[in-house]
Amino acid sequence: MDPVRNPYSPGAGATPPALAGRDAVLADFDVAVQRLGMGRHANSVVLTGLRGVGKTVLLREFERIAAERGWVTQAVEAGTDTTFVEDVGMAAREALLELSAGARMAERGRRALGVFRSFQLTWRLPDAGEVSAGFDAAPGRADSGLLARDLRAL
Repeated sequence: MDPVRNPYSPGAGATPPALAGRDAVLADFDVAVQRLGMGRHANSVVLTGLRGVGKTVLLREFERIAAERGWVTQAVEAGTDTTFVEDVGMAAREALLELSAGARMAERGRRALGVFRSFQLTWRLPDAGEVSAGFDAAPGRADSGLLARDLRAL
């Protein structure tokens, strides 16, 4: 093949002109995203391979597919200057900020606060009385009375 016209040109995250041979992986991911959107379990998609085979390009394609299905995504890359927990925490914060602008988030926030209210938390402040959340509890979510189970649901 002519080396000038050869579409294969490995490079860190460089998008090739075509994702040849990746249709099955992309379809598997799309199925997983749709199933998760319906509240169903889905098989994980794990990408492995040598450097330059297109893992990063596929991850970007996964982000595009998820966004088309209404999901918010965040990329987390391991580094040496922060811990994994810090990286994931920042990514979660950024995802929440991205969601907060929409009306959909407002409804989800009300539901989340309703679940949080199921814990019936009240703060007693010195010289100020009691403060409690002003949301109705969401029935059936985090209201079993078993702390470990309710925290998982929260």
